[in-house]
Amino acid sequence: MMLYRSLLWLAYFAAFFPCILGFLHNIQKFSSPEQFIWKSELHAITTGKHLSYESTLQALQKYHKINGNLCIPRRYKVPPTSEFPKEWHNLDLASTVYNMNWWSQNIASKPERVQELNKLDFVWERLQPEYNLVLEALITFKSMYGHVRVPATFIVPYKEEEDRDLWPKATWAIPLGNIVYRIRSRGDFLRNDESAWSRRRQLDNLGFIWDVSDFSFRKFLTAIKYYKKLEGGGFTGNRSAIKVKTNFVVPSEKYLDNGEKNPWPEELRGYPLGAKCSAVRQKELYVKNRPDRQRALQEIGFQKAGNAALGWLEMIHAAAIYSKMHNRVLDVPVNFVVPSPPSTRIDDSFYASSEEWPWPKYLHGLPLGQRLKDVRLKGRYLTDGRTAASRKAQLDALGFVWRPKRDVAVSCKKLHQKMENVCSLLDSHNSFKMRLSFALLTVVGTFASTSAFNVNKARISQKLTDQKAISIPLDQDIEKVAIPVQAERDAWVRNLDYDAFAKEVNALGKQLVKDTNEDDVSHLNKILKWRDACGAVGVLTMFLPPNPITIVALSTWVYASWTMVAHKFSS
Repeated sequence: MMLYRSLLWLAYFAAFFPCILGFLHNIQKFSSPEQFIWKSELHAITTGKHLSYESTLQALQKYHKINGNLCIPRRYKVPPTSEFPKEWHNLDLASTVYNMNWWSQNIASKPERVQELNKLDFVWERLQPEYNLVLEALITFKSMYGHVRVPATFIVPYKEEEDRDLWPKATWAIPLGNIVYRIRSRGDFLRNDESAWSRRRQLDNLGFIWDVSDFSFRKFLTAIKYYKKLEGGGFTGNRSAIKVKTNFVVPSEKYLDNGEKNPWPEELRGYPLGAKCSAVRQKELYVKNRPDRQRALQEIGFQKAGNAALGWLEMIHAAAIYSKMHNRVLDVPVNFVVPSPPSTRIDDSFYASSEEWPWPKYLHGLPLGQRLKDVRLKGRYLTDGRTAASRKAQLDALGFVWRPKRDVAVSCKKLHQKMENVCSLLDSHNSFKMRLSFALLTVVGTFASTSAFNVNKARISQKLTDQKAISIPLDQDIEKVAIPVQAERDAWVRNLDYDAFAKEVNALGKQLVKDTNEDDVSHLNKILKWRDACGAVGVLTMFLPPNPITIVALSTWVYASWTMVAHKFSS
């Protein structure tokens, strides 16, 4: 066993020994005085400085023939195709010709070569340090866009269909976005101690962004502060929760829809603040591992919990105020919306200023009734098992009515409105289908009204009429009926002429029955025959595998039986 392990270690050493020797050799090579010679030779091999002027001119002519100019992109390598000289394949053409060393060796004191290159539109302005071209491109970019936040993929236009004429010719095809990224991350062009300070100062004067994350966060923070200010919270001193809609975008127009001037700063216009808020909450954008930024957002009221939690806080705050105003009973009408301060007397009360109004400004317009209805029917805000129990306890403490009693007065008003709509339809469309629809509606209305009065029979003594159209109490004084009139919106109940209303409905029902004749009966018998035929087809094809014929036939049979026939005779 020991022999086996020894041989294994020996094999490992033999495998890695050449790698170790090579590593040591490279360290010695780069630390020796010959390293600069070796690096220059390698650069010559990758650029083509070792090739003759004639060969270089042929490569330039081929490039000009293909592209129409000599604005060669930086680090452009000649493709290995038959169009270019073979010795130039995979070599850097731009770094070769746009270099002062190549110019001094091949062009200086040779005017005939200068003329040859002029015919090809040689860009002489590129025979300068690359930093100067980058600075010129940044200046042009800022003059066009107002900033130097260059996208990482941005390349200075160099094609005819692009806006290349707006840029200096020497900057065409420069990958400006990538260069800006390298300046920011690696300090390119800033490693020389003699020129680094002056270059940094030049970039600072252009508004160069050294830390994109910090700039983006400060912009987001400024947008949040302006949003809160415009919503009435002020810049500081108010830590009330900020709720921004997900699709909110800062208005970019100079004037708003109401004609007022846009109060947002120009640098924030068009900013997708809602999407950024969602990204901060869900993906920790700008604030991941940055507790200082998280504290800055919390100080102005930005909650990490999100709009759902803020919606619950808004609703429970409004519910607490409503419960306090109604003797600890939280039975809110569905159409109730938190009101703004009134300018007139309401219920013998008058609030001299908005400060005395019990509802805070940020709750104005909140559809409290609908929110609580969603809680009651859909379980809104109660789907999270971690918070559902505590939230239910909060609602119970406020006297929340989970099963509210039905308002008979409101039900009667809705039924009366529906009957008026049906009567108007019958006047404009006198057909059997419309009469049949009205009969079905009458049956459903009779069932609903009967159920409602049965539930409240301890308070209302009901007497049904001898007609089938509707049930209305005819022989009681409306003042004696225990119908709660809780607000001005229910005052019509006391003024409704029930006798006239019942007579109108009964007369309408009699008229419909009178208009029914043998043609209607024949039509109904025809429907029965078609229904029975569909049932027979469905039953006879049930032995087959699942197929659409059986499904359609049986479903038509059931639909016709329960909706077209059974409902007709159920009354």
